[in-house]
Amino acid sequence: MLVRVPVSSLAIGAVPLSDGNFFHWGGLQDHPVAWMITALSWSIGLGILLLVGRWRLRVHREKSRTDLALHQSEERYRSFFEYGTDGIVVLDPKTARLLEFNDQACRQLGYTREEFLDLNLTDIEVLETSPEMAGHVRRIMEIGHDDFETLHRAKGGDIRNVHVTAQYIQIKGTGIFHAIWRDITVRKRAEEALRNSQESLASLFEHAMVGIYRTSMDGRIMMANPAMCNMFGFATVEELSNCRFEDNPTYELARFHEELDTKSRVDGLESHWTKPNGEVVLLRESARIVQDASGQPLYFEGIVEDITERKRAEDEKARLQAQLLQSQKMESLGLLAGGVAHDMNNVLGAILMTASAHRDQLSEGDPQHRAFDMIATAAKRGGEMVKSLLGLARQNPAEERELDLNHIFQEQVRLLERTTLAKVRIALDLDPRLKRIRGDASLLAHAVMNLCVNAVDAMQESGKLTLRTRNLDDGWIEARVMDTGIGMSAEVMAKAMDPFFTTKGAGKGTGLGLSMVYGTVKSHRGRMEIHSEPGRGTEVALCFPAWESAATLAEPLAKPRPGEVSRLLDVLLVDDDELIQRSMGSLSSVSGLRVNAASSGEEALSLLEGGLHPDVVILDMNMPGLGGAGTLPRLRELLPQAPILLVTGRADEATLALAESSPGVSVLPKPFSLGELQQRLEPLRRS
Repeated sequence: MLVRVPVSSLAIGAVPLSDGNFFHWGGLQDHPVAWMITALSWSIGLGILLLVGRWRLRVHREKSRTDLALHQSEERYRSFFEYGTDGIVVLDPKTARLLEFNDQACRQLGYTREEFLDLNLTDIEVLETSPEMAGHVRRIMEIGHDDFETLHRAKGGDIRNVHVTAQYIQIKGTGIFHAIWRDITVRKRAEEALRNSQESLASLFEHAMVGIYRTSMDGRIMMANPAMCNMFGFATVEELSNCRFEDNPTYELARFHEELDTKSRVDGLESHWTKPNGEVVLLRESARIVQDASGQPLYFEGIVEDITERKRAEDEKARLQAQLLQSQKMESLGLLAGGVAHDMNNVLGAILMTASAHRDQLSEGDPQHRAFDMIATAAKRGGEMVKSLLGLARQNPAEERELDLNHIFQEQVRLLERTTLAKVRIALDLDPRLKRIRGDASLLAHAVMNLCVNAVDAMQESGKLTLRTRNLDDGWIEARVMDTGIGMSAEVMAKAMDPFFTTKGAGKGTGLGLSMVYGTVKSHRGRMEIHSEPGRGTEVALCFPAWESAATLAEPLAKPRPGEVSRLLDVLLVDDDELIQRSMGSLSSVSGLRVNAASSGEEALSLLEGGLHPDVVILDMNMPGLGGAGTLPRLRELLPQAPILLVTGRADEATLALAESSPGVSVLPKPFSLGELQQRLEPLRRS
């Protein structure tokens, strides 16, 4: 039972008893026990007071510390809210309006605080429509939080990538959304750039035209692109990785390692590679060793390029350049030959005309007749040599006559049988009823000679050369040149008619023989075929269209019959060579020709305008000034009916075309004898 004891009772020495009464000390105050009890009572009371005070002080201090911590926490949150690098917003989940936000949220989107207050979340959100956003809010309210990426529209229209951490918080029965916006635009753009770069590199790797590879230090294929697999003849990287480079018969692995050991890299090493199907390609390879930070080798990486076609093109280009150089040399030689031929033909023409004129005035038994005949024959042979020299510069007939190909074969055999053909047996199988052809005898003879010389070279020390002619059923004739020589392979056959291609050693051939033969045949509207096998000889077939008519424009005119009277002819000779003028002028008394000479086209036109009316004009094609081609149309205007003979030592295609396009104009090749000139002029004498 607790007893409330008044403090005053303690002061007067009253002690409470168990029955509720007090025992009064009365006069016992002076008793020592009473004093002890009194002191004890005071001590207990003071102790209680002290304990109460300390407890209240402790409570006050704890409250102060709690208040301070709360204040500091509020300050930290406020600092985080106001000065954080991320945007922080508080939204009303029902209206999606912004209740609170920090300055960083405004800065992220470029708004002022006042402008930001007027915004709704729908004004900012890009990816979600209003219904979609409402559904998203409901899901967050159910789950309590969400973490996602979206797009926000800034004030200027710029789209920003944002990472959102959202949390739904209930305070006193009211829910709010607390969201942290982190601007990840820079990171996203960097990721996009990195992704594009990686995709670009991957695409480059997959679609590169060159092979790209990576191998381990022991040579095992770790990575290779499709081009690499294709170059080496494999369908997949797995197949390629299983091949052993050292087992390839043409790949120069030793050179690869030698260069790698010397320079720690390989630059443009060319090596052949044999694919599984047997095809051999030429590869150009570059590689290096990749090391780690400490310098330890990790792997090889390199690129490979198939240069087979490029190398072939380069070789072909070099070959064509060499041919072009040779062609230019031959063209220069042809131009030189043309210039020499012009002057030589004038010299030979003067000799031939003078010698033939004097020969025709003497009897055949006269020693002088034989001397002049020898001079004329030598001049003709010189003319043929000049014509052959000009064959280097043209492939078109200088003249077209009706020809017997059998006769051309027989002449060439007679010419060569004591020299080139002496070491082989010759068999002539010529059809006596062979139809005639139309063409240039000199060019065809040169073609036959080339074929015979090639055949003899192919037979080396001995063999049989067969020349055969026959008529074909379709209006063509055929001539074959067959030998029993070494023959040609398919590769040589493919190039046999290419200019400057030859299998002969240096100094033994120019490679022009067959190409000139082919050009001659084509210019005669013919065709050419070659059949050959190694060890079984070669057969060349030449086919030409047969010429049915017995008369030709170039057929020599018949000599006058005895008793026929020939009148004196006025001739206008237009030639700049003094020898030709003098030789023609000196023959007036014996040739029945009255020659008026002009050294240029301009002088000839002046004579005609001055009243000269010649019966015939002999016009040289190669002269200074207007020349023959420039003079001819003006001559024809002044002399519409007079025959004109174009004389030239180079009767090229242009000269023949000029003669064919002008009525009354024909070509007379230099050098010509007086008899050949008279045959051309005889119809005029009888008219």
